[in-house]
Amino acid sequence: MEVLMNKERHRTNRRLFQIYAPSKIIEMYRDAILTRWNDGYDVVFGTEAMDSIVELPEGPSMIRKISKLILPTMIDGDQITVVVMYRSPKIKHLVSLWHQDCTKRTDDKFYEWITSTHNRLGAMDSLGMVEMFLNETDWNVALVNLEGLKKDDWDVSSFVACEILGEECKGKVLKGLHGSKPIVTNVRNGQRPPNVPHKTLDEMDV
Repeated sequence: MEVLMNKERHRTNRRLFQIYAPSKIIEMYRDAILTRWNDGYDVVFGTEAMDSIVELPEGPSMIRKISKLILPTMIDGDQITVVVMYRSPKIKHLVSLWHQDCTKRTDDKFYEWITSTHNRLGAMDSLGMVEMFLNETDWNVALVNLEGLKKDDWDVSSFVACEILGEECKGKVLKGLHGSKPIVTNVRNGQRPPNVPHKTLDEMDV
């Protein structure tokens, strides 16, 4: 996503950008997508960095760049589906962002963090993300309620494969993967700050 951002306002030290020019990186992504598409494959890509689009002034232009610069021209809008995850209750999502930020630096208390953070909480604005994609593209947009998936005993990756991509599934599991469990990554366990008691969360959510 960095390659689509305003270079003056959002600088990066990632090694990839030290080796290749932004135009080359865009070309590499476009060629990789085109190759797989021409081979008859569905193409799935995603990143948490997409959260930043909704809270950046250049967010709409970044979406247009994805369409014009990265996606091959022969792919029509009705062949593209954007899947936006809606996480609830929102207060638990907010606490999760607090924990994530604090483990990177110090164990700030919630008040200290929320009154000083540079995190603009774009990750929480799922509806804003949906609105932006509907305004800027002719793509299909699916808003998925994560709490609903959990209650209905769906794994997120299986839901996307079965219900969004329309792959052959059996019992909410992609055919051929029965007996195997999805690998869960990017989860921090046993790190401070400690979890907030449910009673406190309920009071915050009022």
